[in-house]
Amino acid sequence: MYNGERLRKPSPGNSKASAEQFEAFLRQLVAQHGSVREVLKIRKPTKSQACITLAEFMPRWFEGYVAVYNRPKEQHQKRCAFRAHLLQSFGTLRLNAITTEVIERYKAKKKLSGLTPKTINNHLAILRKCLATARDWNLLTEVPHVPTLRTSRPSFRYLSESEEKALLAATPPCQLRSMILVALRTGLRFSELTALRWEDIDLNRGLLAVHRSIVEGHIGPTKNLRSRHIRLTREVLDVLQATPKEHPLVFQHDGAPVHQQVAIKRLRRLSKRAGIEPATWHDLRHTFASRLVARGAPLPAVQQLLGHADIAMTMRYTHLAPDTVSSAMDLLEERWVFLNRDSEGELSSNCHQAVLSPTQQSSAQSETR
Repeated sequence: MYNGERLRKPSPGNSKASAEQFEAFLRQLVAQHGSVREVLKIRKPTKSQACITLAEFMPRWFEGYVAVYNRPKEQHQKRCAFRAHLLQSFGTLRLNAITTEVIERYKAKKKLSGLTPKTINNHLAILRKCLATARDWNLLTEVPHVPTLRTSRPSFRYLSESEEKALLAATPPCQLRSMILVALRTGLRFSELTALRWEDIDLNRGLLAVHRSIVEGHIGPTKNLRSRHIRLTREVLDVLQATPKEHPLVFQHDGAPVHQQVAIKRLRRLSKRAGIEPATWHDLRHTFASRLVARGAPLPAVQQLLGHADIAMTMRYTHLAPDTVSSAMDLLEERWVFLNRDSEGELSSNCHQAVLSPTQQSSAQSETR
């Protein structure tokens, strides 16, 4: 607020620090020009600026925003989405010509081509962020409404206990077997598993700290930018104690992190040898979570162990605990019985009748007479 005028603009970054930095920039502009109205006037795009096409803006966006705020894997995914899909439909259009109607036609076209609603929504999210950045950089007046498609609940696969035993039995003692076991017992993502260093593991206390990940050769923080700690089972401790420790990385190949594509192919071959459906490294993470939920672990605890930023991700596993709902109703039943006991600890006759069907009540009354 400045002299009763309100200036409200979205931050181009996605963190509190970038928002505060952008706010300081706007305050400086208002102080220089004397009013919010003048600032809005100078930040309004000119006709020449609005004529820029999406294809012309894309390199600037990748250099000035994507490379700054996104992880290497996200950068790669966005480049692929632009080159394979978005540029074909929107590349020659001016930024202000990308309307909701044009976006709806894109959705219909991609749906007919066989793309899933989730993939289409991912493309639209990238496009919307790109246009939002153009607006914040004074190249666009407003971002069009980008409606998304309804998607079904994502499915996932986890190994049954027999499949897990078969996979471990089919894997000879080696580093790959140790990686599979650690993934099954800790739920680490593959990027976190390959980034593990011996300094992250306390074998005496049986604790493992997850601080970093390796994605396409780039070392960075975990997916949700948070560290977490996992208590190790005796089985995992035995495996880690037997693992050579001459290199800082726990799992490595010739001093370099284990390559993901190589590990994926080897796990697929081992699955075939074990006689089970081909498993992925993320299936091992799902297996860890599924075992915990099926054995009654609280969802907040599972969320913390998996490193989910939002518990909605953890809620995917709730169907594996089928007794949860009936157990909740049992609590209500137990309270009803307790409240209706007489002084001698017996259910009153009225309460007995309340739990009987009409036929049973009639029969009981006849016996009493």
